Amino acid sequence: MNRTQLLRLSLTLAALGGQQASADLITWSAVQDATGPAEVSQTGTLVTAKNCWSSAGGFVSPTVNGVTFDAFAPLGWNSAGWALMAGSTSGDPSYDSMLDDARATSGSLGNPTGWGAVQLDTLAPLTIGTQYEIQVWFCDQRPGVPTNKLNDRVMNCSSATGAATLSAGEVTNLGALTQGPTAGGLDADPNNMAGAGDTIFGQYVIGTFTRTTNDPLWLLIQGTHPLPTNVLSSHLNSFQLRELPSYTTYCFGDGSGLGCPCGNLGGAGEGCANSAGAGGATLSGGGIALLSNDTFSLTVNGVPGSKPGLVLRGANQTAGALAGDGLLCTGGSTARSQVQITMAGSTVFTTFQGAGFGASSYGAGVPTNYQFWYRDPVASPCGGGFNFTNGVSVVWAP
Repeated sequence: MNRTQLLRLSLTLAALGGQQASADLITWSAVQDATGPAEVSQTGTLVTAKNCWSSAGGFVSPTVNGVTFDAFAPLGWNSAGWALMAGSTSGDPSYDSMLDDARATSGSLGNPTGWGAVQLDTLAPLTIGTQYEIQVWFCDQRPGVPTNKLNDRVMNCSSATGAATLSAGEVTNLGALTQGPTAGGLDADPNNMAGAGDTIFGQYVIGTFTRTTNDPLWLLIQGTHPLPTNVLSSHLNSFQLRELPSYTTYCFGDGSGLGCPCGNLGGAGEGCANSAGAGGATLSGGGIALLSNDTFSLTVNGVPGSKPGLVLRGANQTAGALAGDGLLCTGGSTARSQVQITMAGSTVFTTFQGAGFGASSYGAGVPTNYQFWYRDPVASPCGGGFNFTNGVSVVWAP
């Protein structure tokens, strides 16, 4: 192995038990007001984006913030709405177009409605063990009559897995499915304003899930209205699916959080600076964090020369504790790997199978946090003799 190779800590690991998370169900973040095209997420890699065109507006596939939303009519959602912006403009014609049309379930009206459903796994391939983000929009700024204000409609988002039976776009056997949590309601028009001076155009919500099975996966939408006598159907303007990295990084020695022990800041995204004099060491991940068929790996870069080191695994992320020349940012129930010797040179890496501990004793769906500790005994900036990389947090799938 030559002096320019990467040190890859391949963690081919077996599950050590723990309760499996509910398969594939979406966890939702807080609902946000729709105000401009920059809020169209670019996190990760686009899988698919859909714009629910109306029968009057025709087939519309706008590109917003670099994302093209293909014209789309969900199965059974045969009703439609258009001119939903009611004269408002975001200043971006494509975003206006995306929010201006919607599809609706075409069954009987209600308040609340039944759960309208869109099968996500038929729209694009979803990979087992991969994490995804979904972003959903609802807008309807039309005022309606006083007893039936369209701009007071609210759409609740949820998800389900299993073999669903649909009628006019609505699930008729919800009790036979496994349903996930419900997001906060998407208000059709939070400020009840349209036209000149309007700055809020409905709402959107972002959720995440890990694909763990090949079961049918459904996006669910249920409509409600504050007036009990109002009747409506489930509405959906647009949504997108994006593939997320299998890990996130945290706890940097670059000044973005807790300062390094003696002011020895590393570069952006690195651990605290070490004796190499060119910043700190980094830890990154790759592959798929799947307990049943693991291909996940950790890669260390920037260790100064041939040094012993080991992987730390913790149940918790911490804000950081000063230790040696760096920051210790793993805590709770912890474990450590066998000692490994890095190859000579500041960017030298080696490969080994098995890190001396299981992938996650905390169970599938629970974050597992890693750091790399390494010796740095000669001319270390603070004289501590050892240092740490940044942290890597992984959510393992079953």
